[in-house]
Amino acid sequence: MISLTHRSAAAGLCVALVIGIAGCPQRNDIASGVRDTQARIEQSERATVGVDEALLTWNELASVPTGMDEPRGIALDAEGHLLVAGDSEVRRFDSSGALLGSFGVVGEPRGIAVGEDGRIYVTFIENLAVLDAGGALLETWVPPGDNNYLTSVAVTGETVYVADAGERVVYRVGPDDTAAQRFGEKDQAAGIPGLVVPSPYFDVAIASDGNLVIGNPGRRSVETYSPEGALLAAFGEASMDIGGFSGCCNPTDIAILPDRRIVTAEKGSPRVKVCEADGEIESVIATTADFNPAVRGLDLAASPDGRVFVLDPMKRTVRVFTRNEASRT
Repeated sequence: MISLTHRSAAAGLCVALVIGIAGCPQRNDIASGVRDTQARIEQSERATVGVDEALLTWNELASVPTGMDEPRGIALDAEGHLLVAGDSEVRRFDSSGALLGSFGVVGEPRGIAVGEDGRIYVTFIENLAVLDAGGALLETWVPPGDNNYLTSVAVTGETVYVADAGERVVYRVGPDDTAAQRFGEKDQAAGIPGLVVPSPYFDVAIASDGNLVIGNPGRRSVETYSPEGALLAAFGEASMDIGGFSGCCNPTDIAILPDRRIVTAEKGSPRVKVCEADGEIESVIATTADFNPAVRGLDLAASPDGRVFVLDPMKRTVRVFTRNEASRT
């Protein structure tokens, strides 16, 4: 089980209920103010930048309607099912996009991940809920700090990483009762510049080699850390060019392909692209022309066979992209 401040299922339910009723409106008002300010800034920056056709090597294979008003997070389970979190519930779809079932959660989910054992991890603004495969609450984890705004979660084995946009840190929550390890905090001696998170879009993912990949949106960069917390690599620059990250704070979302290439999504000038581990752009999945310019929260997931799933909150769908055959040869 996860560690630090954890509670029984009954206690966890009470915590989630209090947060859902009392905590969220105040936090949401703050987040709305941030988003409104960013929208004004980014509207002046927004432009459609030409993309080399040689980079456009992906096709949209399918689109899965979520049936939700506000879908916020997606994940894939070990069986290839798509899970979508939003509207105080989680829905599960099969590989054809058919709805398999759903269950309710207390509060508005922000992010979701699924462990190899089928457990489902859902972040809310101020806590993380651990559920069994059927949606029953097993445990609730409450992070330290006074300004928590949990946005995303990633799982490998018994280790859980949780991104906290309010505290500007990623927590590693292990299977024992030791204090959670903190990733990304400024440390000049270790060469870590610190995480800059101006908005409630802050993502974390785990590569196949076990390394942690964090989006540092205020620095317009992506950083890779060892499980011990050492900064191994970083790439990115502020640029409207397709090779950079645009606006005040991007990328908003990341995912890792099986070969460790990194998929990133941006807002302001919304686009989804694939980068090599060293940051060199490898291909473009979707350009600004493929999205409503006001879209935010293009959550991402990558399947073992290399497909990329993109949550489009404006269309309320999950769009599935695959590499075209010509680019595979």
